[in-house]
Amino acid sequence: MSYHDSLPQIKRLLSEISAVFPPRVLEVGILDGISFITLAAWMRFSLPTFALYGIDVIIKEHVKIIVNLLEPTLAQDIKVITGSSLDVMPKMIDGNFQFDLIMLDGDHNYHTVSNDLSNSLKLLSPNGVIIVDDYHGKYETTDMWYSEAEAWSSLCAARVETEKHGVKTAVDDFISDHPELVLEDSVTRSLAAVIKYRKD
Repeated sequence: MSYHDSLPQIKRLLSEISAVFPPRVLEVGILDGISFITLAAWMRFSLPTFALYGIDVIIKEHVKIIVNLLEPTLAQDIKVITGSSLDVMPKMIDGNFQFDLIMLDGDHNYHTVSNDLSNSLKLLSPNGVIIVDDYHGKYETTDMWYSEAEAWSSLCAARVETEKHGVKTAVDDFISDHPELVLEDSVTRSLAAVIKYRKD
């Protein structure tokens, strides 16, 4: 996952949270670790206490090496978890995990995004924020399944046929079902959408 345009806003948000309590961050779909490593390095040297977790079906070796090289302190928790978000997030819910910021960029299809959003809401702290990548773009109303790519086929969830398709469709339906949330898709110039608890 990569949030080039969003990283300044993400850092500002985490700095504000850290003034009150240690921020807890979950990134779903870290892929090559571009955002995860950047965020981990910034948090390691900017915030005394935090938790940063990343989930993906494959954790690439260079991501593991760099996380180890960062040498987080005992008060700085950086973890990468191998597995599908559809399997890992429910276990986190059972374990009473909570996150202040959740970034979603897993499988780009209605079924997975809908489930990731539902699980995210159960993991989200009061006044927490969810960022969903690829809200705009070619997967707005079109499904993409990593399981249909040869390199990922044995690791990702198999296609589930749904009447609706795409990341944007899943997000819009989720917001429609949850009036306590508000969608701010113009917060950054990127393709991402930002979901927050409604202030009014």
